[in-house]
Amino acid sequence: MPEPSNTAAERIEELILQTTEVKDKALLLVMLEMSKSLNENTKLTQELHSEFKVHAKEEMTMIIKGRFLWRVLLSFALILQVILGYGFNEHVKSHKALIEEVKVLKIFKEKHEEHHRLEEVYHAKGTSPKN
Repeated sequence: MPEPSNTAAERIEELILQTTEVKDKALLLVMLEMSKSLNENTKLTQELHSEFKVHAKEEMTMIIKGRFLWRVLLSFALILQVILGYGFNEHVKSHKALIEEVKVLKIFKEKHEEHHRLEEVYHAKGTSPKN
């Protein structure tokens, strides 16, 4: 099926050949040029439309890939945060346990030093703590 603008151009060309009036021929020539311009414009618009569709599809593909990469990055950051949070929590627990051990050792040291002082006092007196 021929395009409507081609059919119109062909009809106008036929009318130009059939008419004898100069004024009518001039008007038909202007209409023929307008029809040809419109036909070219339509073809150009269709080409641009198809190029735009290809470009839009490429951009949508890039957007989808970008979203995927963003989700992967966020997932990685979340996993890393959980791991580091757990490690930090374990470090704090370990540090608290060490502080408690140091406190116990200080108490043990104080008791041990007190015991030695008492032994020295008893030894100086010549008595024993058991008596």
